[in-house]
Amino acid sequence: MSNIEKQLQEINSRLNTLRHYQNSMQEEIKKLEQKLLQLQSLIHPEPATVPIQQKPVTMAPVITAPVYQKPISSNEQIRSKPLVPENTRLENFIGTNLISKIGILITIIGVFIGARYAIDRDLISPSTRIIFSYIFAALLAFTGLKLKEKYNAFSAVLMGGSIAIVYFSTYIGHGYYNLIPQLAAFATMFITTLLAVGLALWYDQKIIALIGQVAAYAIPILLSDGSGKAAVMFTYITIINAGLMVLSFRKNWKIIYRIAFAITWSIYFGWIQFETNSKLSWGWVLFFISLCFISFYTTYLSYKIFKKELYNITEVSVLLLNAVLYYFLGYVLIDRQFEGTNVLTVFTLANAGVHFATGYFIHRLKLADESVRIFLFGQALTFITIAIPVKLDGSWVTLLWSIEAAILIYTAAKSERKLYYQLCGIIMIITLVSLVQDWSETYNIHRYTTTPYLNQTFLTSLFTAGCFLFACIKSRTARLPFSEVSRLRTIFISWIPVIFIIILYLGIFHEINMFYDQLHTSNPHPLRINFLGISMLFCYTLLFITAAITTNTTFVKSEQLFYFLVIASLLTLALQITSGFYALAGLRNTSNMWVRYLNITGIALLWWSILTAKKQFNRNTWERILLSVAFNITLLAIISNEYINWVKLSGSSSEYNLGLTLIFGAYALVILFIGLLKNIRYLRIEAIVLFAVTIIKLFLYDLRSVGTIGKTIVLIILGVILLAASFLYNKYVKKNTAGEN
Repeated sequence: MSNIEKQLQEINSRLNTLRHYQNSMQEEIKKLEQKLLQLQSLIHPEPATVPIQQKPVTMAPVITAPVYQKPISSNEQIRSKPLVPENTRLENFIGTNLISKIGILITIIGVFIGARYAIDRDLISPSTRIIFSYIFAALLAFTGLKLKEKYNAFSAVLMGGSIAIVYFSTYIGHGYYNLIPQLAAFATMFITTLLAVGLALWYDQKIIALIGQVAAYAIPILLSDGSGKAAVMFTYITIINAGLMVLSFRKNWKIIYRIAFAITWSIYFGWIQFETNSKLSWGWVLFFISLCFISFYTTYLSYKIFKKELYNITEVSVLLLNAVLYYFLGYVLIDRQFEGTNVLTVFTLANAGVHFATGYFIHRLKLADESVRIFLFGQALTFITIAIPVKLDGSWVTLLWSIEAAILIYTAAKSERKLYYQLCGIIMIITLVSLVQDWSETYNIHRYTTTPYLNQTFLTSLFTAGCFLFACIKSRTARLPFSEVSRLRTIFISWIPVIFIIILYLGIFHEINMFYDQLHTSNPHPLRINFLGISMLFCYTLLFITAAITTNTTFVKSEQLFYFLVIASLLTLALQITSGFYALAGLRNTSNMWVRYLNITGIALLWWSILTAKKQFNRNTWERILLSVAFNITLLAIISNEYINWVKLSGSSSEYNLGLTLIFGAYALVILFIGLLKNIRYLRIEAIVLFAVTIIKLFLYDLRSVGTIGKTIVLIILGVILLAASFLYNKYVKKNTAGEN
């Protein structure tokens, strides 16, 4: 029953979230109704003369009971019965919105061009110029206030322009003419910022808030005198952020929150990176960046707790980046002050504690969706993971990202939200990049000083592969919140297993290669060890792919994975036929002769797994033809290589090229016979092509290097083979043509 009760609680939680979201939409619809009526009154000056019965306004109905029906968006309503004719919408937008903003911008530019002209020609004194600028700003503000009741949007543009003029006039009066002391200029800009926030709330216009926000952050930069009073600047930024966060939350203007986030962290990052003369202690800087972290952290969670918002990729990215930037800057400050101590570990655990406590508090009081708690617990676990190797580097970083990816895929499967799968994909890419860096450092720089199979990089490779395997399993067992043809679904169902196989294969491959590299340096026969190493790598590759294909055929049953493994098999076989057999030739007459037959066994097992899986996945004629050609080339290469090997071992001085020619001809006769017997047309064509290659080889290469007796014997045998082929073809082709494949 506990499981059922848990499911009931989750369903109730989701229903409460949706109901809250529905109520929020109702409030938003009411606001839009009021705005639409105001706009309609501007277009039709006498709306009262039109009876409501004759001209109903199409609006979304206010839902008073939880009736489940398909919501009609405002865009669909407007398309069905537009309040404004379609051919006049662009005209109204330009006339009521765009022209006003362009006009105020041109006006401000004109004021400053005029001021510049007066400055260059000394027509008026500097103090008069500043006074006139303030007067002009006041006139704009006064005009805006007069027009607010009837023309709210236009009035807001005028007020924004007046605020911008005040900011720049104050900056010019302080920075260029020294007419305004720094404290007075700071106070003026600060008060103007507060007025801008208040006006933005009063007007309910984002443009005023944005002007005030940009100017507010410009104040400490514009009015800086290089004295290094960082405490004053950081205090000011903290106060400004607090006001802007409240404004962003109350009006749901997230752009203000995001701009504040970007600018504030850029200021702190730049200051810590480049400031060297400040007398502000590291403790105070850590205190201020902690306040910055808390303000953005609280604002983000407030949207989830009070507004019951669902996750989206932008907001979660901001939350993650907020935690990462805070930890990074705190790490830099503490490391500079307490290098070589345990303070960094304590700081890391404190970060984990903040996320864990917040997640537990939200879960305990049921303040937000369950996925919020899971995500915060995931962050806490991440910082706990960091705390262990915080003084280390290299593979520990990859380990961290692997754990983070596993946590995100678990969260995604638990919450069934597309966002977490997207974040998990990003973390997986970072994990792969970090792992490749670890491989490069260990297997290139430290390849002769690292213990094979017992090193951190190898264990990290196995752990990372395990995390990707966990992602494969979770992706296949969870209900993915996207369509069957989604690109994201294709990535998690098809490509994550491929990445898992590549990581596992390369992790072991590098260790085998490093083992033989180290053995190569200390062995009296380095060339033989080199050949042995290459041969063992081929053995490993053949057996690994065989195991992968068998596992996929038996358990996973992924067609995409099968095709990937077949491509990998064909590439491996091509390299085996060229480089692999050459390396095996170097082990001839040595105690490592057994490796040759281990390789051949690996090739046989690989083809057995491919042909077994082909029955389950392969349905295309061209694919069957490709596999047939590859199989026959492989088998012919093995037979030919074995012939050359035993000729060399026998000590015979005779040329083996003619023997290869006869082998080619005999093999072509065999596959021709099978093609005729099984009525398989592409086998017959393969035989004909091989006969052609054999004849060309014979006349262009073989006959030039042998005597008359040798030529006679080879020509007779090959002629007999060709005659036999012709006989078989004529005997069976008429019988089988009607039933050709």
